[in-house]
Amino acid sequence: MLVQFNVFQDEDDVWCASAMEHGVHTQGQTLDELYANIDEATRLHFEDELNAGKTVHVLLMVQREYSGAATAGR
Repeated sequence: MLVQFNVFQDEDDVWCASAMEHGVHTQGQTLDELYANIDEATRLHFEDELNAGKTVHVLLMVQREYSGAATAGR
């Protein structure tokens, strides 16, 4: 089974992840914290499947915005 998480930073710079098709949502202050929370949320959500010997693959789609510095005087 493949579970795709959309990962993004909200307006407060908190990292968020959602697997909409499966109703799994989590967040973290850092990417490391978010990845740990994705792991925990996935294991809990798919506990029955994992206990039955099924495999869950996680795909992270990260959305990141970069903006340039203001260029006054150019």
